[in-house]
Amino acid sequence: MGIIAVMPQNETPQNPNDAWWQPDRFEDRADFLVRRADMVKAVREFFDRNGYVEVETPALQVSPGMEPHLSPFETSLGEPHGDRRAMYLHTSPEFAMKKLLAAGMQRIFQLARVFRDGERSAKHHPEFTMLEWYRAGADWRSLAEETADFVRAVCGPVARHGGHACNVAAPWEYVSVAEAMERGTGIDLLATAPDPLNPDADALRFAADAIGVRTDDSDSWDDIFFRI
Repeated sequence: MGIIAVMPQNETPQNPNDAWWQPDRFEDRADFLVRRADMVKAVREFFDRNGYVEVETPALQVSPGMEPHLSPFETSLGEPHGDRRAMYLHTSPEFAMKKLLAAGMQRIFQLARVFRDGERSAKHHPEFTMLEWYRAGADWRSLAEETADFVRAVCGPVARHGGHACNVAAPWEYVSVAEAMERGTGIDLLATAPDPLNPDADALRFAADAIGVRTDDSDSWDDIFFRI
């Protein structure tokens, strides 16, 4: 879960009078900071009530992560004897938090500043706050129900965004990825992966082409899945 930074930290206006920190411009944004603070407080209160420990793992890592679709920020660390070695700002706290699970922690959460190069748009920022939590030994249904409880605790009975409203107090529907894919596209995902460890990229490519999704012969099954 990401909490987007409200302030455009890297904004450099040509005219200083147009800068977001000018009082007349900031007035429209101040309420968002208050609401964000309330939300962060609600996040911490929820996890505290449910027996979680808040942790803080290093943002500076020796490995940027395993996700091929994410681009990390690279830097270097000066060693005591003058040498430098490559280091990276983490794209998520996942790897470090899973080390804590391996060490025996049972319920942990973190509100981490994370960094992703090349992600800048109306909905993305190269630096943002990510919520990550783990609960050892829980099955998917328990975590799904906990997620619903979390959203209700943080958002209240109705979540609103961009003119849309969602009644999060209502019962939640649990849908598998395969079922969601079939509902949305008509593709029988399981038919393209009779062996889950070796899915059939050609079968999924054929299904994607049939609904107008462009693919390439070099695309893997995963590539096609995420493109759809």
